[in-house]
Amino acid sequence: MQKSLKRRNVDSSLFVSLKDAAGDGARTAQHGGIDIFVSITYLQHQYECFSDWGKQEMKSFWRFLHKLRQYTWVELQRSGGNARSGFGMTKVSRSRYPTGGYPEDTDGNSDMYELRVDQRRRVHGFRDGNIFHICWLDRNHRICS
Repeated sequence: MQKSLKRRNVDSSLFVSLKDAAGDGARTAQHGGIDIFVSITYLQHQYECFSDWGKQEMKSFWRFLHKLRQYTWVELQRSGGNARSGFGMTKVSRSRYPTGGYPEDTDGNSDMYELRVDQRRRVHGFRDGNIFHICWLDRNHRICS
């Protein structure tokens, strides 16, 4: 007897075509900036891992990714500073990080930034071209408390 699989509704806006990933999509030209893509290649899971996050925290993270996908780098950089809303992109000194700086396997020359997932949770990482590499999850805002 063959089991039938349930078909899940998937938000197609979370997928990226190869044309869009190359940075030549119409959205880039319309918004005067480069679209943002996210990677967890350098995630420091020994500090904090997604498995540490609860269901509501993960929902916040997915909302964060969905919203981030709608921004360009220019728009994201404008969201920085001391404002208590938006992504609050803030440059962070290497000395604030648990390993004393950059994750292994990176050149160490990139600036590190904190992005606000929600009121309490943050992610930290660096930009490489149009990719934001998340390196640290910070669900209790411990790195830059």
